[in-house]
Amino acid sequence: MRQSKNTNHHLIIISSTIIYVFLSLLIAVGPAYVMDRGTKHLANEQKMTTEQRRGFEIYVRENCAVCHSQQVRPLSMDSVFGRPSQPSDYADIRPISTWIMTPNVLGTARLGPDLANVGKLRNNEMWNYIHLYEPRIVVKKSIMPSYKWLFKSTNEVEEAHTIVTIPESYKPAGEYIIPTREGDDLIAYLQYLNQASFDNIEESGKLGVNFTGSKLLSAIYNTDNITKSSQDSISLVDHDYSIFDYIVVAISILVVAVAFFFLVRAFFGLREEQKDHIKSKVMKHE
Repeated sequence: MRQSKNTNHHLIIISSTIIYVFLSLLIAVGPAYVMDRGTKHLANEQKMTTEQRRGFEIYVRENCAVCHSQQVRPLSMDSVFGRPSQPSDYADIRPISTWIMTPNVLGTARLGPDLANVGKLRNNEMWNYIHLYEPRIVVKKSIMPSYKWLFKSTNEVEEAHTIVTIPESYKPAGEYIIPTREGDDLIAYLQYLNQASFDNIEESGKLGVNFTGSKLLSAIYNTDNITKSSQDSISLVDHDYSIFDYIVVAISILVVAVAFFFLVRAFFGLREEQKDHIKSKVMKHE
């Protein structure tokens, strides 16, 4: 027997799926896409080079974010690391590949110092090479593991090689320590982590810098020692909505509304069918 649209079980499944998919796009995917598109570099902020991009992938591969954060909070205790972090600081962070999501570089703990501004705070390239090879050489009580596999020892050195000045007690006798390409790339990425500054609030507002969250957090944590710039409220990101954005939202709402209508219609149709079925059984027994 052919079922009517009111009593079609498949209609309930299809309508529910459509509602789920379009609501997910409307509530989760859409806003994330718009926010990502609206995040721009500061005018004086350098963009990530190919070498630095490779270093970023090594940073992710070696799980550096497990011990290091890249988020300067608007708190007095974080002022040693730089200004409060802003969306523009992460404009170059993208998925590593089609199948690998955007890596988390913000971190969840600080077993080591925050690295959001390490390129400015530790701008001595040789210091970074030594620290990467054996942290205890420059920081005696460091708990950071050494990354000696990003270096190699050799007796022959070419002019293009960077010779890392490692004390004799920390390296093979009579040999030189030079970084591999991966070592160079990782150091290049760490030097890239250099917070761009802005000269005035008007300029920073145009470029997507925001300190509204800084004011809110400082009020929550009751901190008084906040930088002057962080006390000014500017828009979070530069959202430039196009007519296409509004059309997509309107179509999504329309599709969800139509699907919801058919879902409700099918649901109540099934209830009526069940009632009729029960009545017919009762009448047969009578």
